[in-house]
Amino acid sequence: MPPEGAGCKRERYAAHATGNCAGCHALMDPIGFGLEQYDKFGRFRTEEPTAEPGACPIDGAGDVDGSAFSGPAALSRVLLDNPLFTHCFSRQFLRSTWARQDAIADADDVDAFESAFAAADHDFVDILTAIAASDSFARRLMPAPRG
Repeated sequence: MPPEGAGCKRERYAAHATGNCAGCHALMDPIGFGLEQYDKFGRFRTEEPTAEPGACPIDGAGDVDGSAFSGPAALSRVLLDNPLFTHCFSRQFLRSTWARQDAIADADDVDAFESAFAAADHDFVDILTAIAASDSFARRLMPAPRG
């Protein structure tokens, strides 16, 4: 990996395109580039901070599974248009809520929350409320403390 400041970020990250890093970076980098116009504090910018102003413009062009986007709002539209998003989000959110991996016995709950999330037009508050009000959440078993 070339050192920071050696060329523009897209050029430096091209080193990820081969070798052991390529598998993950082929998925992460296109999404990250689409959000690159926002710095780590969320401030909008049009160029990378470099010693030479204007040397590294940031176009904000990103990609998810062949769907181009630029910026967070466009990314959310791309994700919502992807048929896998509702299932993946619902399942991962439930795993986080339950503080465990889902099991075969949880399939009906996962399907119900996925349907509710889609029916609510992907409203986060609606799925959060539905999960908190569910029997699967109220009766979940927490792992025994270690030690």
